[in-house]
Amino acid sequence: EARERAATARRRWRDGIDPIKDRRAERQKLNQLSVKDAITGCFKARQAEIKGNGEAGQWLSPLNVYVIPKIGTLSIEELDQHILRDLFAPVWHEKPESAKKAINRLNLTLKHAAALGLEVDLQAVLKAKALLGKQRRERTHIPSMPYSELPEYYHWLELNPNLSAAALRFLILTGARTGEVLGLRFAEIEGDIWQLPPERTKTGISHRIPLSYAAMTIVESMRESGAEFVFRSRGGKPLSNMAMLNL
Repeated sequence: EARERAATARRRWRDGIDPIKDRRAERQKLNQLSVKDAITGCFKARQAEIKGNGEAGQWLSPLNVYVIPKIGTLSIEELDQHILRDLFAPVWHEKPESAKKAINRLNLTLKHAAALGLEVDLQAVLKAKALLGKQRRERTHIPSMPYSELPEYYHWLELNPNLSAAALRFLILTGARTGEVLGLRFAEIEGDIWQLPPERTKTGISHRIPLSYAAMTIVESMRESGAEFVFRSRGGKPLSNMAMLNL
């Protein structure tokens, strides 16, 4: 039997087939990696690079919506530009930002699968984008208040007793982001400087924000023995984004 198998292997070698590589490919087919599992593996490998360790779910969100429900059970090695074109065509122009995030993260997943030694097409996403064409985008600017109206609005906020109004005043005075303001801890304030830690910034870089007398007044008015957060709900947790949005 061994001689017969050796003779078969030699015949295959003469035909241009490497029996070792062929056997390895057969084993991989028996233990195929699905698109869903490949995405999960890629996410875990990149988790340390994602803000907040990816716990907010934003990295996986477009994949969970547009990719996994439709091709999650498909083998990652079967992915090609035609499958990707059919997958993203319905949303390529309708929801361009979400589609772009999903296909780019799928590209990272293919690279992860290639690093595992799987036979994937690393050009599949690039070719799919060529088939899908350039995205049609209608850019709309976020509406803003004319700066000349700000003093009157700020005065209205001063008369507003809600905690969200105090948080918005602090945001105006510091130019910080909503999440940075709502997550403000007393421990982050050193004298009249707000030392914003890197894990709470969008860029991952620490910020030193000087606090004016008005900003310090807001902070001191919120100070309470044992409190951790400056703008906190009744349960002691940071004020929610919805509070600011409603205001």
